[in-house]
Amino acid sequence: MYTIFEIYNNIPYNHEIKTDFGYSCFVKEPGILFDTGAKGDILLCNLERLGISADQVKHLVLSHDHWDHNGGIKAVLDENPNIICYCPRGTSVETISALEMGSGCVVTESWHELSPGILLTGPIESVFSGTSIFEQSLVLDSGKGLFLITGCSHPHISCILDCVRERGPVTGVIGGFHDVDKADIRSLEGLDYISPSHCTTAIEAIAGEFGDRFIRSGAGFIHRI
Repeated sequence: MYTIFEIYNNIPYNHEIKTDFGYSCFVKEPGILFDTGAKGDILLCNLERLGISADQVKHLVLSHDHWDHNGGIKAVLDENPNIICYCPRGTSVETISALEMGSGCVVTESWHELSPGILLTGPIESVFSGTSIFEQSLVLDSGKGLFLITGCSHPHISCILDCVRERGPVTGVIGGFHDVDKADIRSLEGLDYISPSHCTTAIEAIAGEFGDRFIRSGAGFIHRI
């Protein structure tokens, strides 16, 4: 079983946890911080309030190089410089330099095994506001299937799911789904655990479509999968 803490989110859930626009979650074992939100002080505050120390972070995965996902990099690496960092091809020189303040920075070009049963998709390219963007997602093998964690899903959640399904059946997904269209809704069919948040435009439509397979989450929510 994986325990995943929603550390940083603009959607409220646990009112002891600060909300702010951005996204970060923490996979307790083996200690993966996925994205860092927008502001380092909020990231560190929320980690502390959820009983997580920076020393528990072994890996830092950046989904994509946007301010609401990369803003806490310096803060967490200042607390723990022994973290191995991962970012997708296309990440800016400035952000890579910040990640290199850890114990190393792996720039992914394709699928990458972070540890047994834990994979990064590597960069999937899309266009956002007229500019190419490269985004990667985190994939956990739960033993029952693959579980997907997304940052913003700029390439569309349907595209990311198609990519991950080439590796095996997907049972669940959490994170930002961004602009959701009918193809995205269809792509979620067959999943047992669907928990969109952060930048997702159609949360209530997804909730209505998928009933008890929809899990309402936000800052401070804990997923156990």
